[in-house]
Amino acid sequence: MLPHTVQVESPMLKNYFKIAIRTLVKHRGYALINILGLAIGLTCFILISLLVRFELSYDGFHDKSDQIYRIVRDIPGKDFLGSNLWTASPAPLDAALVEEFPEVESATKLSKASALIQKDQAGFFENGIFTTNTFFDVFTFPLVHGDATSALRDPGAIVLTRSLAEKHFGDANPVGQTLLVSLDGEHFNGINAMTVTGVVEDVPANSHFTFSFLVPVSSSRENVNYIDRWDSNSYLTYLTLAKGQGPDALTEKLGVINTKHVLQERYYQENPDKIEQFLLQPLGDIHLYSDVNGEFSVGGDGRYVFLFSFIALMILLIACINYINLATARASTRAMEVGVRKVMGAQKRQLIGQFMSEALVPALIALAIAIQLVVVLLPTFGELTARALTLDVTNNSLFLFTLVLIGLCVGILAGSYPALMMSRFSSVGMMKGILKNRKSKTDLRNALVVVQFTISIMLIIGTVVIQRQLHYMQNAQIGVDREQVVVIEIKDRELYRQYEPLKETLERFPHIRAVTAAQTNPTSIDAATLVQNEYVPAEEGVMVYRSAIQPGYIDLFGIEMLEGRTFDAARATDEASALIINETMMHQLGWETAIGKYLPFRGREEIVGVMKDFNFHSFRQQVAPLVLYLETDWWFPYQKMFVKAGTQNMPETIAFLQETMAAFSPAYPFDYYFLDDAYNQLYQTETRLGKLLNYFTVLALCIAFMGLLGLATFTVQQRTKEIGVRKVLGASLIDILLMLSQDFTRLVVVAFVLAAPVGYFVLRGWLDGFAYRIPLGVGTFVLAGLSVLVLTWLTVGYQSLSAALANPVSSLRHD
Repeated sequence: MLPHTVQVESPMLKNYFKIAIRTLVKHRGYALINILGLAIGLTCFILISLLVRFELSYDGFHDKSDQIYRIVRDIPGKDFLGSNLWTASPAPLDAALVEEFPEVESATKLSKASALIQKDQAGFFENGIFTTNTFFDVFTFPLVHGDATSALRDPGAIVLTRSLAEKHFGDANPVGQTLLVSLDGEHFNGINAMTVTGVVEDVPANSHFTFSFLVPVSSSRENVNYIDRWDSNSYLTYLTLAKGQGPDALTEKLGVINTKHVLQERYYQENPDKIEQFLLQPLGDIHLYSDVNGEFSVGGDGRYVFLFSFIALMILLIACINYINLATARASTRAMEVGVRKVMGAQKRQLIGQFMSEALVPALIALAIAIQLVVVLLPTFGELTARALTLDVTNNSLFLFTLVLIGLCVGILAGSYPALMMSRFSSVGMMKGILKNRKSKTDLRNALVVVQFTISIMLIIGTVVIQRQLHYMQNAQIGVDREQVVVIEIKDRELYRQYEPLKETLERFPHIRAVTAAQTNPTSIDAATLVQNEYVPAEEGVMVYRSAIQPGYIDLFGIEMLEGRTFDAARATDEASALIINETMMHQLGWETAIGKYLPFRGREEIVGVMKDFNFHSFRQQVAPLVLYLETDWWFPYQKMFVKAGTQNMPETIAFLQETMAAFSPAYPFDYYFLDDAYNQLYQTETRLGKLLNYFTVLALCIAFMGLLGLATFTVQQRTKEIGVRKVLGASLIDILLMLSQDFTRLVVVAFVLAAPVGYFVLRGWLDGFAYRIPLGVGTFVLAGLSVLVLTWLTVGYQSLSAALANPVSSLRHD
């Protein structure tokens, strides 16, 4: 029976396919709208899905990723940037975890390292990691050359990534070769000759920390001095739990660390209230769900991943609604055809099969087009999102299966309603053009159109609000003149000895107005101290942000002084005792004026000036207390020089800076950027969100109104005779246009009523994440609603105008 069944069904399937193709060719306009709209929707869905999949894949490449945890410290009272959680942990913690807790299989510690690496006079400044020989026991970074068990054992060892190895040694195996390495600014000498003991594959793009090289903790003279001290919190500690062990039991035991080790340090004996709590953070949570200070790099945001997932589903939903609406609308015009087929003996399953095939074929064509569009657009999309996205359907059968399943589901949904409904009607009724439930089908289409309009209005509202907030943050007066300021990163420790002659050389150049130096950028001051003394009224103290600066800093950045004076290099006492605070600090101390008052802070105490508040963090944070102080022995404090340039001849100025820095610090590469760019980087996540939302909103609107165009065309065709009768009875052009537009206008109004409160609730929550934000007024919502309404009128009016202008005699003859 099986061969006979296949023989019968195969021609039938072939016939279904032929009829489906003929239908597409016959109704080319509807087919184009259907296929193109669905293809665009699927393209957006696939692109966003690739982005979401990448974000969720962070650190999943490690063999034991589900067993790896990071130690996080909860420090009482040390609230920094809205969180009192810190990544830094004591230096001896990793060894103690393995020795004292059987649940811990292995542990390692990491600390940032930077180095000038030189071979054959060619030097490159690289960022790496100080770590232990157990690094490869915890993390999975495959070695191309070398032995993982011993590569980081000796103090003079260095492990390179493949890219760094090729930069210095080409394709040759570099194990056993030496490099001159100046770690964290230490000078080149024989002691810094380090031996390459291994080469690892480049760090995957979906790793929460990256490096170009690895060196043992013992290779740094500074790190060795603190390696056994429990009050040295300079490392990030990672551990691997043994299989079958959960984190909860270990978390409860971690208090033993404080009792046995931390309390032995004098500082914690004198300040028992400062003892922190150790917590375990799963490796998989670090990139998207970490609110911890001291991260290796800026992470992602789980809220935005959820948002983009929602946008992807909404765009796909709009495309599917288009497809289903047009398919059902066209199916209702084929009553005569179905009636004839039933009279000729067509069975119900054959009619269902025909409608299904006519829906599935264009859906699969749209899917094929979408995959090709993704291949073409993926490089651009990857640049826009700053993510290394790939589409390899041949090696990812699950993803390919999911895409095909989506195409099939869309086709089945589009074909099932007309197939089931049309196959139920009597052949006589259909041949007479009498169909029941016509109103219910119209109601369903209207409901689906309302969903489309609701999504479109919400996307427009979101786009407008995000763009307005971004514009506000990027153009607001933050109290710092950040225009035309070149920031030069200082890596050479010896350069501080030549600061004054370097500054004089730079300021003699005609296009340079001023030069100064400081610990950090004035738009991102990230050093803080908890101040607790008799001058601070709050028992828990005040978290004070701080920065060491050189003379001229306040003038160069145009920071306004409320009272007192700026630092004076001619006054010997300024460096020893003077402080400048901001007005927020003054108010928190409960003072009306601060001049002549004293506040012990980092060996200084006399307040000589009060600055007007300026935003030295992003607009997510309220302005906090700030203290500035002079420091002329400036290697550690001063890691940045600031050059205020003129508005003209910037290329010439940059060339002069490069030439001058090469003369004063020949071993180190010239590394610079503009302060304005650094400020904008504070909002890079929101900027990318705004750009992506712009593109996807436009595409969503295109899809929605392509479907509306198809429905408007169908509606006009269905009411051609009615239009002719109305014109004969004296209806004007405006009357006809209003008649055809009013139904869709009502749908837009309903959609606006649904979209406005949802959009307000979501965007209010997003704006609450900023301490300084735009007001969420009704104008944005009205603009979004009117935009969709006007587009609807234009779309419907375009189709309605030709019908309204047609000869009524021709309209009455319409069949």
